[in-house]
This record gives sequence, C-alpha cells and structure tokens, in this order.
Amino acid sequence: MSFTSEQATEIGNIVTDSLAALKKELADLAASIKANTTPPGAPPPPQVPASADPSTSTSTSGALNLFSTPDEIADAYAARSASAPTAVQHSPAFFPGASPSGGAAVVNPYAGKNAVLRFPHVEQSLLQSVLSHTITFKELIKLNPVTQQSAPDQTLQWANGQISVVDKATAKAFPDMGALLGALMVYFDILSFSLSAMHGKQAGGWEHGWTLSHGASLFVQHLLQLQQHSTFSSILKYAERFFLYRRAEMLHGHFSGWWAPDTTLQFFLAPLPPAAPKPSASSPGSSSGFGKTAKPKSDTVCLKFLEGKCPGDVCPYGRQHTRPATAPATKA
Repeated sequence: MSFTSEQATEIGNIVTDSLAALKKELADLAASIKANTTPPGAPPPPQVPASADPSTSTSTSGALNLFSTPDEIADAYAARSASAPTAVQHSPAFFPGASPSGGAAVVNPYAGKNAVLRFPHVEQSLLQSVLSHTITFKELIKLNPVTQQSAPDQTLQWANGQISVVDKATAKAFPDMGALLGALMVYFDILSFSLSAMHGKQAGGWEHGWTLSHGASLFVQHLLQLQQHSTFSSILKYAERFFLYRRAEMLHGHFSGWWAPDTTLQFFLAPLPPAAPKPSASSPGSSSGFGKTAKPKSDTVCLKFLEGKCPGDVCPYGRQHTRPATAPATKA
C-alpha cells in the first residue's frame, strides 16, 4: 500500500500527537505514584521534661524546702492555688539613702536568696521546724544568735543523792525579757520571709507578709507592757501558751492572731510585788544614831591625839588635832 505525501504527513501528525499525549499521561502517573509511595517526614522528637534539681525543687507547700528561692516558692504556691503568677517582688537590691551618714547606697546581698542563705546562723533542722510550724517555745532561744550557744535543751539535776538529766525549764531557757524578744524577732523574720515569698506573685500578696510582721510588732509591744506590772516568770507562761495557740492557727493559714492580747490567758499573769516605801527625810528614825550619815574625817577629832598617841600638828589619818575647850570652873 502506498500513501500520498499528504496522507503520510497526516498520519505522522496523528502518531506524534498520540505519543505526546501518552508521554503526558505516563508523567502524571509517575508523579502520582511517587507522591503515594514517599514515606512521610519524621515527626519532631518529643519534648523531654528537664529533671528538676532536688536542691532547688519546691515542695507542694511552697515553703518547706529550705533551698527554694522566693521565685520557686511563689511558683509552687501559685500552681497549688491555680492563680496566674506575675512578676515576683524581690527585696530591693539597693536601698537609696539607707546610710544615716550619707554614704553610698547599701547593697542587699540576700535579694532572691533562699532561707538557708538568709539565716546562716540557724541550724537547718531548726529552720525547717519554724517553716513547718513545729518548733517548740523553748527552742526559740536557739534562734537568737546572742543566746543560742548557751541554751542547751537539758540540764543536770541533783535529787535524792542521784544526778539525772531533765529538760531545762522555760524560765532558765529565757533568763530575761531581752533574750525572749531577741528570739521572737528572728522567729517572725523567718516566717515573714516564707509568707511573703509564698504570695509574692499574687496581686496584693505583700499584705500577707505585712499581716504577720505587724502582728509581731504588736505582740512585742504587748509583752513590754506586761513587764511593767507582771512578773517575768508569769509572762513566760502567758507567752508560751499564746505562742502555742498562734502556732496552731498559722498551721491552717491564719496569721492575724498575733494582733491582739488573749484575754483567755490572763490568769497566767501574776502582779509584781509592791515596792518597799522609801524612808522619809523627816521621819523620827532619820535623826537617830543608827543609819545617820557619818561626818567626814576632816570634821572629826583624832582620839589618838587626845590620848597622846598621835603627836604632831598634822594627823596622818586626816582628822583634827585639837582639844575640846573646857568650861571654866564656877565658884561655890
């Protein structure tokens, strides 16, 4: 079979168009197969939470870990109370004008530090008992850096020919009002730090710390007023029971109990004995020989001179070498 030139050209065009269409279909098919058979990209690795450092982790209470910073304490309390944390209010790093002499500003080295660094003189076990509200009244004396070295828990007692070890009495643990107030101020200082840090990221959280610090000031003033008319031993009994009641309240989150005196504990207080009256200068006994003010030596006569045992014009004892004038004899 023979074709004309026109027929051959037409057949060639048909074959060319068919091959082009076939190539296009094959290319589309290959692209579709490749898209369906290519494995998906590897997912990003899961986020592994960083392990918390046991030395800086904060317990659920927000205050019981001694090494927790104020930020960590505030975060723990905010997470427990489901409140959105805000920027923590640190104690200022600089106190402008803090120097009375007009010197340079004083740097606060404890800004943002934990309780152990803020109170280095307090044993960690004792610090833990303060923050957990388990410290006893007699143990407060160990908080005072002045008296903590001379405040053993026990003492020796001699009875019935035997020596026994007994707990030290409260009166011996606190020898005077100064020792008691010094220990209480450190106690309130530790609690105020913990309470302020716990609520540091809440709006108005500083009010919690102020509630306690103001109560501490009022309680100290109350004890000083009691000292004017009550014996110190009875004040110790009153303060110990007052402390136990307030400690139980703070364990449940109530810190305003330090603001007012506790009238239910007034029976512990014993009045001071009446002062002995001072002798009056016009009293009859004031002119008697007993208790009479002695004359100075320069106004007295030397008895040895009168006896002839202290010759000379100047007395080595500082007395007068004069003879009393004799009255003239009267005629009968």
